[in-house]
Amino acid sequence: MSLTCLREDSYDIVGIAYAMPASDLIAPRELQLSLLYRLKQFLDRLASDDNLRSSIVVPDGTRQVFCNGHANVDQLSAMQDEVDDLIEAVAKDLNRSFEKLAEARISFRPQTPIAAPHFRPLRTPSSF
Repeated sequence: MSLTCLREDSYDIVGIAYAMPASDLIAPRELQLSLLYRLKQFLDRLASDDNLRSSIVVPDGTRQVFCNGHANVDQLSAMQDEVDDLIEAVAKDLNRSFEKLAEARISFRPQTPIAAPHFRPLRTPSSF
């Protein structure tokens, strides 16, 4: 996936990510895919909240992300669409994997009977 929505200035994308709360960027290994959902939630908040959108600045603090000549609401909407598409693609891929796992059958049938051990213990428990 390439973020064509803000292709002009990737620094704007970094500014948006930099503005996300740190708690939204932390997930245990088994829940790392939840980061996509948190990104979606943040972008939705950003799209609906003018004050939040105008408060976001690039990491070095030199300018706002959403200002004339840089990111705008239409590009943010396109970014939301791309993240939605990514979430959908990941879900489809995971569903395919789970279907394959559900279809997999593992059966164990020994080809030969289990043979007696080929050695004799030097001592039996009663000889101790």
